[in-house]
Order: sequence, then C-alpha cells, then structure tokens
Amino acid sequence: MNQKIIITLIITILLSFNLLYVNSTTTTYNYAVRDSGWLQLDLYTPQVPLKEQPLIIFMYGGGFMHGSRNSEWCSAYCQELQNLGYTVAAIDYRLGMKGVAKVTPKVLEHAIQMGVEDVVSAINFLYPKAEKFNFDTTQIYLLGYSAGAILALQTDYYWANHHELTQTLPKHLRFAGVVSYSGAIYAHECKPKYKYHQPAPTLFIHGTADRIVTYKKIQVFNLGFFGSKILVKQFDKNKYPYFIRRYENLGHEVSSYYSQTIPLLNYFITLYGFEKRKLWIDETYKDIELQPNEMSKAGPRQLKKMMGEE
Repeated sequence: MNQKIIITLIITILLSFNLLYVNSTTTTYNYAVRDSGWLQLDLYTPQVPLKEQPLIIFMYGGGFMHGSRNSEWCSAYCQELQNLGYTVAAIDYRLGMKGVAKVTPKVLEHAIQMGVEDVVSAINFLYPKAEKFNFDTTQIYLLGYSAGAILALQTDYYWANHHELTQTLPKHLRFAGVVSYSGAIYAHECKPKYKYHQPAPTLFIHGTADRIVTYKKIQVFNLGFFGSKILVKQFDKNKYPYFIRRYENLGHEVSSYYSQTIPLLNYFITLYGFEKRKLWIDETYKDIELQPNEMSKAGPRQLKKMMGEE
C-alpha cells in the first residue's frame, strides 16, 4: 500500500478517535420515567477534572412554564463549567404551570413539588454512579436560575426538614453548596426554618427590585414565598454560612447573570465547598453598565405575557 495512503488512514483514524472522545464528554441519560415519558439529563464530563471532583446539578428557569435543559444558552453555560473542570448534570423537570390559566398558591406549590421530586430522582440516579461519572459524593452542588433556583433552594430546604419528597435521598448525602440566581422558598410557616439539618452553604444572587421571584416575601398568614432577603436574615440569625450579592434596583434580569458571574461561582465553591470555610459575606452590587430592562419592573402577569402564556 502506498505510504501516503497509509499515513492518511492513520491520521483519519486518530482524528476519528479524537472526535469520539470530544463528543463523549457530553452524554444524555434517561433518569426517571413519569406519565409524560422519560426525564433526561445531559452529563458534561470535563477532559481535565478538578482534583476535588465536584458535581454541579443544573436546573434551568422559565417560570415552571417554559425552558429546556439543552437550550442554546444553557448548553453554552454548562460547557463553560465543563471546560473549567466541573462535572455538570443539566436535568429535565416537569413544568407544572405550563398552560395553567390562573396561578394560585396551590398551583405554585404543586409545580414546585413536582420539580423537587424530579430533582430528587436525578440525584438518586447520579449518586450511586459517582465512580463511573468521576465525582465526589461530598462535593454535590445544586445550581439554578429563576424556577431552577427555586428548586435548588427548595430541595435543600425540604431535605433539612425531612420532607417526604426527600426521604429517598441517600442517607449520607450532604450538599456541598446551593447556588441561587433569583430564587425563593415556599413555606407553610411564618419564617422558613431548617429544623433537622443546617442548610448547605448558599450563594444568593438577586435583584432588589425583583417582583417575579420576590427578593423580599409574599405572605398570607403562615403561608409564604420567601426571597433572598428573608432567607439571608434567617441564615445570619442562625449562623449558617452564606454569600449574597444584591444587585441594587435591578429585577428578574439578574436571574440570567449565571454566565457572567462564573468567577463569583468559582470563588464560592473554592472557599465554601472545597476549603469548608464558614463565611458570611453580604455585598450590594452596583454597575452602571447593568441597566434595568423590561424584566426590572415586570411582575408574574407580565412574565406570562412575555412567555406567550396569555
């Protein structure tokens, strides 16, 4: 055989193997089956993982009405984290308010609980495969924006309170951290309380003018929706480690700052997760380049219009 042909074949084979290797760093798995069919997750495996072997479970947003784990911007973000050495699992969850004509507290709670049930199933799928997927079970982080941030906070809150939806989680599971981009907690008490376990160290990122996922609280008697401002007060009172960045006078657009705040995420995970530092950091962030947009003054009804639900 001609030497040039042999060399060409070898190069082709090597390139093929390399292509397969690159493509294999993102793999889709079925992790749970529901009435609507299979729920899936995309696992982003880094070529050069961090020595601490963290796993970030990523939950997209969309008001429990819209969104996708593999939308263009979500995939791009997960790939950014993957390139930094994180293993990332971007998960499906059921959209409990899709097509709902009127959002009531009961409808919202039902949507949140459906989502938490799916997050729990994803964790139960991933946890026993830690060796296969090359992550440390003591370095699991929940990260989400908007509705996904609600699920991240709510899953940790339910776990700390022995809620029935979290009873199947592994016995020795402890979340290394929670990262919330414009999230809140739904609770049946005057103030959210972590009764049996401390919450995981939490990074709160929120606009102080957010009316879609409240930065403050919406409360009727003992029933409430508690945003970052109220949660941080509880964390501070009970000496739970946290980091909050408050974007002054901005609204729900802050939920989309997940890609541009990767350095902050790295800082939080390194100090609170890897080094186990017990820190209480509270900063108010102002940036003249970050101008309010239509999301700054929008409420839930306007959000539905933006998403085409009305």
